[in-house]
Amino acid sequence: MKSEFTAMEIYEALGIPRERLRAWMKLGFIKPSLPAAGQGVTAKFTLLDVHGIALFSHLISYGFSRSTAGAFVKQLFKVEKEKRQEVEYIYVRESVSDKGKVRKGIFALDAKEAMFALATGLTPSMEMEAKKSAHKDYALADKEWLNIHVVNFGALRKRVNQLLEKI
Repeated sequence: MKSEFTAMEIYEALGIPRERLRAWMKLGFIKPSLPAAGQGVTAKFTLLDVHGIALFSHLISYGFSRSTAGAFVKQLFKVEKEKRQEVEYIYVRESVSDKGKVRKGIFALDAKEAMFALATGLTPSMEMEAKKSAHKDYALADKEWLNIHVVNFGALRKRVNQLLEKI
């Protein structure tokens, strides 16, 4: 499979309307890793970029705002490239703080971590923080979360790869 893709190849493979993809780029929600080097030169997206675009599109289709979806994809891209390919699940958690403020977070998890997160409402790192706090039973009694959305990122990547191979 190729390692670089044009915007045209992306909207052909993923079925994203051309103008929508352009708007997302113009508004800064997505960006190519290899920007155009001048007038008339096409920007290129890496395979990891295309996976991020697919995740962005997926989150929007499930009701996330573009700004929230964009922030989550940017956070995912902070994960080292080598480790990003190992991420199997994206766990999005929305909760309310003690002062009533809504917080949203995204976590890149493997299968074992995802099962733990679904069972407890926490990620392993959140459980570790809870154990350090005065509330030892926080990990089991967390009632702060409002919504949890889990994306099977491994399956999403596989589907995107299959679509890209067809172009």
